[in-house]
This record gives sequence, C-alpha cells and structure tokens, in this order.
Amino acid sequence: MKRLHPVGIFLMVLALPMMVFAQNTISGKVTDANTDRALAGANVFIEGTTMGAAADANGNYTIANVPSGSVTISASVIGYEKARQTINLTG
Repeated sequence: MKRLHPVGIFLMVLALPMMVFAQNTISGKVTDANTDRALAGANVFIEGTTMGAAADANGNYTIANVPSGSVTISASVIGYEKARQTINLTG
C-alpha cells in the first residue's frame, strides 16, 4: 500500500482553504417573463454538472459550492420554454 508523504499532507491541508474559498453560491428567482409571477418547482441547474436546485413556492432557488469560472444556468418548468444564461463567477 502506498503512503502519502508528510509534506504532501501538509500541502493538501494548506490548499484546503483555497479550495473552500473558491466556491460560490448562486441564487435567484424564476418568474414568468410576461406576468412576473413566481414559478414554483422550476428546475434550475448548471449545464455540464450535476449541480442544481428546485425553485421554492416563491420561485427562489440557491445552488451552493459552485466553482469559479464561466457557467451556464438553465431553468425549465413544464409549459415554458427553457431559459439559459451564462455568467462569470469570480471568487
């Protein structure tokens, strides 16, 4: 069985805070474009990942631990056209 070198453990522990701080939280509200009515239960996800959330009764959603960089957020709900928006996260 291979062992991890003590210096390697130190570097991993040292890098851990940098990995934690490089995470972002995305939150928002899904509404009907014409009526501004909240769309409860809308599926919101980051394309190309398994990260996502369902909008609550007020249309609000939160996706935590999103890495920095350019991401495309998609929202879909039955009876509506899928919406997409690309954003750049820094952190």
